[in-house]
Amino acid sequence: MMKLIRSIALVGFLPAVAMALPDVMLDAELNGLDIRTWVEEAAAEPDALSPENFHHVRLTNNHDSTVHCTMEPEPAEDAWTFFPEATIKPGEEVLLPVGGDYTTDIIRAKLICEDTDLL
Repeated sequence: MMKLIRSIALVGFLPAVAMALPDVMLDAELNGLDIRTWVEEAAAEPDALSPENFHHVRLTNNHDSTVHCTMEPEPAEDAWTFFPEATIKPGEEVLLPVGGDYTTDIIRAKLICEDTDLL
């Protein structure tokens, strides 16, 4: 009986944990490049977030040349302490961590990708 009560309490607690994580609003400036982007949720509970398990933006370079991508906070996001960037070869995939202090409901970021041949 006690196991049943614990299970019900745990299941009831899960939506609260999921709702506590902020959403990520990504403004992507891809400059005509074929880059697939999507936001991945953090793998841990909110009280256990660390730089290793924040939200991430996964990028896949489907373009025919190497691209360089940087992620910056929107002006209202003043808690970022790092600005992730990556150079991605054709067919490769990378994860860029989303910064911030995770105290807001929505984290706003801008992703800018450019063709390295044009830089």
